[in-house]
Amino acid sequence: MLRILLALIICFVLHPASMYAQDRKADSLRLVLKNSGEDTSRVNTLHELSRHFLFNDAAEAIGYCREAIALSRKLSFKKGEARSLQNIGVAYYYMDNYDSALFYFKASLVIKEESGDKKGMASSYNNIGAIQTAHGEDSEGLKNYIKALMIYEELGDTDGATAVCLNVGNVLAEQYDHNGAMKYYRLALMYAQKSKNEEGVADAYHNIGSSHNDSERRDSAMFYYKKALAMYLAQGNNERVASVYGMMGEWYFDAGQNDSSEYYLGKSYDLNREAENGEGTAMVLQFLGRLMLTQGKMKEAETYLLEGLALSSELGLREYESNYYRWLAEYYAANNDHSKAFKYSVRYASLKDSLINEEGVRQITEMKERYESEAKQREIELLQKDNALRASEVHRQQIILWATGGGLVLALLLVISITRSLRTTRKQKEIIEAQKLEVEEKNTSIIDSINYAKRIQLALLTKHDSVTNVRVPEHFVLYQPKDIVSGDFYWSIQVENYWYVAAVDCTGHGVPGAFLSMLGVAFLNEIAAGRNISAPSEMLGMLRRRIVEELNHDVEDDFGKDGMDISLGRFDLTSKKLDWAGANIPLYIVRNGDIMETEPDTQPVGFMREMKKFTSHSIQLQSNDTVYFFTDGIIDQFGGEKGKKFSYARFRSLISAGGISSMNEMKAHIANEISQWRGNYEQTDDICVIGVKIN
Repeated sequence: MLRILLALIICFVLHPASMYAQDRKADSLRLVLKNSGEDTSRVNTLHELSRHFLFNDAAEAIGYCREAIALSRKLSFKKGEARSLQNIGVAYYYMDNYDSALFYFKASLVIKEESGDKKGMASSYNNIGAIQTAHGEDSEGLKNYIKALMIYEELGDTDGATAVCLNVGNVLAEQYDHNGAMKYYRLALMYAQKSKNEEGVADAYHNIGSSHNDSERRDSAMFYYKKALAMYLAQGNNERVASVYGMMGEWYFDAGQNDSSEYYLGKSYDLNREAENGEGTAMVLQFLGRLMLTQGKMKEAETYLLEGLALSSELGLREYESNYYRWLAEYYAANNDHSKAFKYSVRYASLKDSLINEEGVRQITEMKERYESEAKQREIELLQKDNALRASEVHRQQIILWATGGGLVLALLLVISITRSLRTTRKQKEIIEAQKLEVEEKNTSIIDSINYAKRIQLALLTKHDSVTNVRVPEHFVLYQPKDIVSGDFYWSIQVENYWYVAAVDCTGHGVPGAFLSMLGVAFLNEIAAGRNISAPSEMLGMLRRRIVEELNHDVEDDFGKDGMDISLGRFDLTSKKLDWAGANIPLYIVRNGDIMETEPDTQPVGFMREMKKFTSHSIQLQSNDTVYFFTDGIIDQFGGEKGKKFSYARFRSLISAGGISSMNEMKAHIANEISQWRGNYEQTDDICVIGVKIN
């Protein structure tokens, strides 16, 4: 859904004025700085200058801060040093350098704690919480937010309390705790109204509306959206106005009121573009594209979706990018452009699986590390308590009455501590187990989808391996995917007196390779269906054109690396003549125990800067010749005593061995040898070998 949480409010609220006003203020401060001596007033001037440049020139802001820090230390001016350290943290925060920001916020906090600056401490706790939640450490971030809130409440600082309550509500909303989020948004509203903070009141309305929308209380959501919008318009806060317009556009989209949806989404789009808010623009474009699809405005839909995809890719917004792949696949499917629909479906599935796996692994790792760290800490505490008990035991021998009372107190504390530790440990274990179960369910869903894809792939391969003409020579197919689905595939078809056979190795293996292999089968079938196929070299040229055209290869495009290595032959079933062409894969013919090798072209069937024609080879076969088509998976398999590759030499020796009477025996012989060679090593690539014996 189109829902923009308000930006985390850290340190202090900055509203950049017009460039002219900023320049005048900066010039005035520089003049004051030029005429100042080395005292605390110079530190304060440097601090004010750094604040002016935080948003438009972070490097200059940091430079002023470093000068202020050096002078503050020289003057032992702790407050000035703490403020400048915090400003550097703010600069790094807005540069998305969270590690550096956290370092400077913590350094600032240490000085504030030493000097007893409570308001400064609250600001630092809030800043640290912002960094931790940005890193996904929600639990630690919330602890620091609550520390900040308690201090602000103690000081009666309602503006600070408003900011922290909004931050806490945002974190809980991200965790789908809508009741908890609503509680803190209403607290923020109360504090903002108490201090007559108009912007804080509008922000609270903004997020209360979002929370109602998340909870399916749609009428209430629109009520608060309109209240926030009226206040933002009065304040001239176009960034927030754009956000609320977007939410209202989404609200009308869900309600099926397309005209109103288009009106508000369009206004949000214009304001976001004007403010150069890339993320906001990318979010709005999703709904504009979908809205055009529902209205049948196909050209407008494509324009919005492609613009949003480009923007999301540029900004690294992977979740948005995944959504755009999905909607573009639907768009092209609706327009019967199945090639592009397939391409975007592949990209959507690949990126979506990547996001699911990354999030699942991150959550499990985070919970596991936190659990182990806390377990070690509890172990240390128990050892320390045990040492204390031993010391009290010695002391008890000297003063029996005092030691007895002390021992009872320590024992009671130990029981309470152990009970709490066990309760915490049990709770952490339950969380980890629940998280693990969730990831296992996601993985099961993914594996089920891949197994279904395997059935489709095998059905395609089996169909084209079936031969009805008894004149086709005796042959075998050894096919061993590395993963559930394969990037290698075999293909055959009989056209009148010719029998075509191919062993193909696509870029990659597993799911990406399987998608490309299915495209390869489809393209070869399409070429064969034209019934104008002739030499294998010409077929490879046709196949290459289809791959380059349909996958939109470009020199700068990563997808331009996609392609196939292939060994393709055409048997003349009457004359025993073999026409063959190969791309990076040689052809082996065994005749009377000797190996005849035909070299391939050293280029793939795919995009290259310089694409040459494929070479055609004609070979007159003899009775009892055995022809081998294969991919490099069997060659590159590691194994043996020293963990080396199987190699071409071993493969040639294997297929030229005598004493094997049928192709089925040869298939079993090759499979057994490669299995013994691999031993305990993992299979490194897909394996495909086709053997054809000439009658």
